[in-house]
Amino acid sequence: MAQQGLSHGTVVWGEWMRRFVGCLLFWGCSSSSNDTGGDTDEQGESTPPPIREHEFGEWTDWARPIDDVLEIGQAEFGDDFSHGIHDLKAHQDRLWMGYGDANVNLGGVVPISFRAFTDANEPTIEIGMSSGEEQIDRFRLLDGVLWVPGVDSLGTDEEVHFPLIGGNVYTLDDQVWNKHATVHGGEHVHDVASWDGAAWAVGSGADNRDEFESGQIHRYLWRSQDDGVSWMTMTREPFPDPGSGDTRWVHLLPQEDDLYLFGYEYNWIEGVVSVSNARFDGWDLHSLSNSETLEDIYAFGTLDLGTDLGLVWGVDVDEFSLQNEAWWVEDGERHLLESLSGRSLVDVTLREDTGELLFLSYEGDVYGAAQDEWSLALHVAAVDSPDDMEELRTWSDLALPRSIEFYEGALFLGTEDGAVRRSQGTVH
Repeated sequence: MAQQGLSHGTVVWGEWMRRFVGCLLFWGCSSSSNDTGGDTDEQGESTPPPIREHEFGEWTDWARPIDDVLEIGQAEFGDDFSHGIHDLKAHQDRLWMGYGDANVNLGGVVPISFRAFTDANEPTIEIGMSSGEEQIDRFRLLDGVLWVPGVDSLGTDEEVHFPLIGGNVYTLDDQVWNKHATVHGGEHVHDVASWDGAAWAVGSGADNRDEFESGQIHRYLWRSQDDGVSWMTMTREPFPDPGSGDTRWVHLLPQEDDLYLFGYEYNWIEGVVSVSNARFDGWDLHSLSNSETLEDIYAFGTLDLGTDLGLVWGVDVDEFSLQNEAWWVEDGERHLLESLSGRSLVDVTLREDTGELLFLSYEGDVYGAAQDEWSLALHVAAVDSPDDMEELRTWSDLALPRSIEFYEGALFLGTEDGAVRRSQGTVH
C-alpha cells in the first residue's frame, strides 16, 4: 500500500484508512482435500501437511467477489474509493474477505456484508448479514473465535445510540455473525485482542455527540469480560487541543505482562501526526518512554503469535532514514526481522494447526516509495522462530497486492482492484 508523507519524528498525514488496511491477518485455516501425506497424531487423527511441504503453481485470476459493490461505488464516487480486498481469513471451512471504504462512507450507498468462499476449488460466494459498517477492515482469531472490530459504523447505527456514541464488534458463532453494538464512545473500533482473561479493543471517538461535534476527540481502550457482549471503558486519552485534531489507538499487541497500544495524534491544523504508543499493565496506562524500544514505531500492523511473542511492522520515526521494517517482539522489546532486511512487509498470516507464519513482502524498504513493478515474495517460518524464514516463491506484479491467505491447500491473494487470485498447491 502507498505510504506517503512521513517526516523524521512525526508523520505528515495522508489518508489514514488506506494506511491501516490490508495488512493484518493472524490465524489458522482448514486442511485441503488436495492435501495428502499428512501426519497422524497420538489419537490417530490426520493432521494437514505444513505449507512449506507444498509446491505452488502460477497465480490464476480466480474470482471477483465484490464486483457488484464496486459497480455501485463507481456510479457514486467514480474511481475515488477503495476497490481492494483488505483482508483474507481462513477459518473452519470458509475463506472470509474484508472490503469497503470508510473514507468515502461506501456502506452508506451499498451494504458491506460478510462474504466468504465456501470451497477452495469453486469461486462461489456466500453473502451473509450486512455488517452495519462502512468497511470490513480486519479479522482477528481470539481463543478460537473469529472477531471483527467495527471500524466505522453507519449513520443508522449511530442514531440508535443518540445522543451517546456506541460502536460495534462482531463475533462468529456456528457461521452466524453476532453484532455487539455496546462499545461506548466507539466512533471507530480499530482492533481487538485477547489478554489477561478478557477481550480488549481500541479505537477513537467521544462519549456523546455534543462532545464529539465540539472536537473533543479521544483514543479509547475498552475491556469485555463476557466475550464482547458488553464493554467497559478502561481509559480514554483526549487530543490536547479540542477542535484542532484527532487521536486514535489503532493496533493492539498482547505480551505476557503488558498490553501494548499503537496509535497517534493528528493535528489537522499543522497536518502532522505524532506517534502515541502506550502499554497497559492491567491497572494503569503508561505512555512509552525513551527507554522502551516500541516507543517510536508508527505501526502498520501487529500480530499476536500466542507464544509470548508478537510481530509489529511499520516505521521507526526516530530514525534519520525512514524505512519500512518488521520486528518480532518479546517482553516488550523489539528485534529486527533480519530475514526481511531490505524488504517491506505487506501482510502476514498465522496458520495455527501447523504453527506456521506466511509472510508477503516486496523488495525495497524506503517509506513512501512507488514502484513501476513490484518484486514480491512469500516466506514461511515457524511461529516460535519467526526470523528463521524459508522462501516459498517469488514473482513480479504491476500492482501491489493487499492480503494473503492459505486455505484448503491453495494460496489466495487479495488485490487492490477487488480480485482474488489463486495458486494451487501440491504436497511434495
